[in-house]
Amino acid sequence: MRKTITTLLLLATLAVNAQTPKSGSTDLWNITEAEFGNIAPIELWIYGYYAGSNTIGMLKFAEHFDAPETPFKINSVKALFAKGTAQNPSSTVTAAICKADDNGMPGEVVATASITAADIVCDESTKPATVFTFSEPVSIDSEFFVVMEGISNGSDDICLYCLRRDYGQLCTAYQLVEDEDPVTYAPLGTYQWFKNVDDPTSIAIGVNVTYEGTNSIGSIANNKANGTAERFSMDGKRVDAGHRGIQIIRNADGTVTKRIER
Repeated sequence: MRKTITTLLLLATLAVNAQTPKSGSTDLWNITEAEFGNIAPIELWIYGYYAGSNTIGMLKFAEHFDAPETPFKINSVKALFAKGTAQNPSSTVTAAICKADDNGMPGEVVATASITAADIVCDESTKPATVFTFSEPVSIDSEFFVVMEGISNGSDDICLYCLRRDYGQLCTAYQLVEDEDPVTYAPLGTYQWFKNVDDPTSIAIGVNVTYEGTNSIGSIANNKANGTAERFSMDGKRVDAGHRGIQIIRNADGTVTKRIER
């Protein structure tokens, strides 16, 4: 039993340390460094591209990001384009930061940044990022989407790189699709967002962020000063005194104790 308690305390300490507040600026992607070698445009046969120009009524595409552990500000969006030729080079391509709505789909737009199609950067060998910079950094503390608009014109040759995964694996790509009459297939002028779960995909869209403030564990130093104790669950999340299960308590004097609340 003593060995078990010691092990639990060690695991909890590691969990708390793992949640040390992040700081500074960095790029966030849903594609890992190892996966970037497998990104490619997704062709839809004669209908164009997924996350790009198409003729099947997909008007916008979005990449989903989980809520940050530590609040941050988004400075810019970085998008990797495989193709970037438009019939009208001055046409507008827009990246928008959207909050998730009550259904977990792209909702309220909180910021936009636009470029012209002529500004899209493409190079198959180096895969450089096309950058959409916001006029002011956007504060984010909840799940959000980056929505791309202006790349779906079927007469253009524009598309983003994507990473396709096996069925059931991580999927962060969404598309806005126009509704059709179920009998005649005529467009109805209404639209719905769908998660691309049938073909799990992440679009090569990232965000450059600057972390601001601290998370709950990062506020320990301040709480030490005012004499309060900090309580955490086994995975390093802040909990209150009534939390059932194992509580890891860091006291005002810096000592750590364990409590089991039944």
